[in-house]
Amino acid sequence: MIKGHQEVLEMMVNGRPLSDILHKLIRIVETIFADKICSIHLVDETGEMLQLAAAPSLPGEYSRSIDVVKIGPGRGACGSAAWHKKTVIVSNLWSDPACRPWRDIARRLDIRSCWSLPVLSASNKVLGTFAVYSRHVCTPNKENVKVVEMLSFLLGEIIEKYHAGLKMERLAYLDPLTSLPNRRYFIERLEQALTAAESERSKVGVLFLGLDWFKPINDTFGHEMGDRVLQVVSRKIREALPQTKVLARMDGDEFAVLSRIDRIEEAELLCKQLLRIMEEPLYYAGHLFHISASIGISLFPDHGGRAEDLIQHADIAMCQVKSRGKKDYGLYEPKMSEKIYKNFMMVSDFNRALRENEFVLHYQPRYHTGTSKIQCVEALIRWDHPESGTISPLEFIPLAEETGFIIPLGKWVLREACRQNKAWQDQGLPPVRVAVNCSSRQLQQDDFIPMIKEVIAQTRLSPEWLEIEITESGLMRSEHTNIVKLRELRSLGIHISIDDFGTGYSSLNYLMQFDVHALKIDRRFVQQIPNAVIANTIISLCRSLGLNVIAEGVETVEQYEYLRRYGCDEVQGFLFGKPLPAKTFEMLLRKNEILVRNTSINAVQS
Repeated sequence: MIKGHQEVLEMMVNGRPLSDILHKLIRIVETIFADKICSIHLVDETGEMLQLAAAPSLPGEYSRSIDVVKIGPGRGACGSAAWHKKTVIVSNLWSDPACRPWRDIARRLDIRSCWSLPVLSASNKVLGTFAVYSRHVCTPNKENVKVVEMLSFLLGEIIEKYHAGLKMERLAYLDPLTSLPNRRYFIERLEQALTAAESERSKVGVLFLGLDWFKPINDTFGHEMGDRVLQVVSRKIREALPQTKVLARMDGDEFAVLSRIDRIEEAELLCKQLLRIMEEPLYYAGHLFHISASIGISLFPDHGGRAEDLIQHADIAMCQVKSRGKKDYGLYEPKMSEKIYKNFMMVSDFNRALRENEFVLHYQPRYHTGTSKIQCVEALIRWDHPESGTISPLEFIPLAEETGFIIPLGKWVLREACRQNKAWQDQGLPPVRVAVNCSSRQLQQDDFIPMIKEVIAQTRLSPEWLEIEITESGLMRSEHTNIVKLRELRSLGIHISIDDFGTGYSSLNYLMQFDVHALKIDRRFVQQIPNAVIANTIISLCRSLGLNVIAEGVETVEQYEYLRRYGCDEVQGFLFGKPLPAKTFEMLLRKNEILVRNTSINAVQS
């Protein structure tokens, strides 16, 4: 008995399957009781049924008859033992009323008696039953009962530890927020799929799905609301996928799908189905959310042979989709990794570039449609890289935002623009405002206002000659705090304009609270002229609110004449001049006029 106990413990330590351990326990009892046969039942997930877990010596026909036993009084020896939580002894199966369902088969197989003990947890919860059958009408003696009770107690410990291990294993593979499998589980399943696909010479597809427009939910409503919305979205994705696909939450608002496929078209069809599901508006807690998705695809063996490589490549493809406008899917291409490397090198050069004065400002004029004079000049950054040449802000500004480098870079832009404007004024040139773009990340900094005050003091530029441009979507993040900051800026005498107006989601209520001077019509709406419904609406809105309206991206005479006729106050775009270096811009500033005659426009251009 002691030797058998030690063997069972060794099996537990070595992580042997529960079925092996249960069979070993039964063999121990059957060795002690040479004329006895044993079975072990375990309680199922409902807690209402017993399922046969081990009965190596019991005739197959009888095993099948007791495969599932309902827990309850009068439900045979095992069902009754589990119900009453005490040993039930049936000395004669052939005549006991509680065993009527098994009477005929017991007669046929010559099974006469059964003793069943409940297997209990430390908290007295029923885990299963341990039954001993005999081919004779008999009852156990004290020694028999003692042995079986010891083994029943040991069985309780084994089952509890097994369930605890299962729970820990599930937790190790489970995302606690969404209850979806996690990254670890996904990688292991992907590795298994790759092994099978390699032997079968088949394909495996990895879809990396990132939610669009999710961060503003956290910024606007808080992380608790964001978590609840993420739970709803994850269920939405799960329900849209066939059960054969593996879905996992990888991190934050990113998910991955594993699919065995024969053709790339299958992966594309799956992406289209997911995108269509994601287009449906999501209602939660009285709010309407529009959350789309961007999806990247990588394939085995085309895009890699390792699980991590396929995940990384699908992630890269997803990022490319986001960079070109979101709400779409794309297949990984090797050149995408080259771009990732290029971006990495660019980020590593940021601090050196700032230290070595590689960043420069160019200036683009903004004309008043009534006076034809330069009303303002917008400062636009460029990067003169010693090896790569001039780098467009479209390439490095998103990276600066992502890494936080936009904070020191934004301060440099503000200081340089103010310094240059003051230098022009000191030369006796016509004074104009200089407009500087500030990102939402800068606006969220606690020292945003003190930083602007410091720069104004250092450069000695009067605040009336400075304009701060903030995007509409940037203002809507922490809008209550931003309202206070804008009022303080305005109290200093600084002009404030909302950039890219019409592309965000600000309500009229908040717009009236934002203490700004002007709205800038986004260039996309200017390009729609003469079919300019949104541009007309913005102009009318500005008139009613007493705000100036500015149009950017004006490229044709037709656009200019239309905007002037409908009351746009200021215009900016390539029609009047591209952004110019400071020295070149001085020529335009000295002349400071735009000639408009017979719809022909003359201006200093380059």
